[in-house]
Amino acid sequence: MTKKLTEKHPFMIKVNKLYDIMSEMDIRIETNSMGGLNIIDTKTNIMYKAKDNDSSQCIPDFPYFAEFKLVTED
Repeated sequence: MTKKLTEKHPFMIKVNKLYDIMSEMDIRIETNSMGGLNIIDTKTNIMYKAKDNDSSQCIPDFPYFAEFKLVTED
C-alpha cells in the first residue's frame, strides 16, 4: 500500500528542510549515467562528480559511508 506523507509529517519536514538548504546553497544532486552522483553548483553551473577517495569509483549514495572527493573537468 502506498501512502502519501503530509507536509506536517516529521520526515517530510526534514526532507523539505534539506531541499531548502540545498536551494539556499545553490546545490543540486543528480544521478549520472555511471550510476554515480553529480553535484552541481546551480549558481555557476559547474558539475562535480562524487568519487570514492580510495578507488576513484563513482559513489552512488549521499551521504556516502566513506571519504569521497569531488572532481570536475576543465
